[in-house]
Amino acid sequence: MSPKEDLLIALTSNLLLYSYPMRKKESSLQKRNTFSIFLYPFHSESIEGLDVCHRKPLIVTCSKDHTIRVWNYKTFGMELAKKFREEIYSVAIHPDGLYIAAGFADKIRLLNILIDDMRLFHEFPVRECRVSLFSHGGHLLVAAIKDTINVYNTITFATIHTLKGHQGQVTCVSWSLDDLKLVSCADNGSLYEWNVATGERIHEIVVKTCSFSYLTLSPDSENIYSVGSDKTVKHMAKSRIVQEI
Repeated sequence: MSPKEDLLIALTSNLLLYSYPMRKKESSLQKRNTFSIFLYPFHSESIEGLDVCHRKPLIVTCSKDHTIRVWNYKTFGMELAKKFREEIYSVAIHPDGLYIAAGFADKIRLLNILIDDMRLFHEFPVRECRVSLFSHGGHLLVAAIKDTINVYNTITFATIHTLKGHQGQVTCVSWSLDDLKLVSCADNGSLYEWNVATGERIHEIVVKTCSFSYLTLSPDSENIYSVGSDKTVKHMAKSRIVQEI
């Protein structure tokens, strides 16, 4: 209770702070008595997805606690949070920071980031997408579903390519700075480089003794760096391993 006894704060078991005004205005007396969220903490369960905005100081995260949160890494504060009924498997933020793509059990949903809410404006009929990423220009979105990668146009919402070849679960994707190349890796040790214009696979490496978990491209798009279950950093270029660290 506040010193003036006009506000009640309650802490729940999942570390949420709720507030309740003890002195209501006459216009609100007939309304249902409900607590409102006073302050959002960090996620109460493990984080499932994370992405960084290119043009704004924003980070978006999703968690097993069924929430999506937008953070400002300059102010160290949370800009927005929303709780959903369904579990969220992945999240990606548009380079402009205006909307996000969230992978749910039944669909990928595009959500506008408003001042105090996230509002749905389009859906892709894709189930349990666990890896998604916008291109640097924001005009394309990749979504990996098990061993298949879909490339969507974010302006027309049309499917540009369906990339197949991985024999395992796709774990990570990365764009080149000019958005002309896409690289992907899977948990069966396969790593592919794709031509985005044609949808063709131009380079490939398969390391059966390693389950890849993450990869990234160098600024010149000529070198790929990946990590996996063998606890080494692999430097690869044009279908060959240059070195391992």
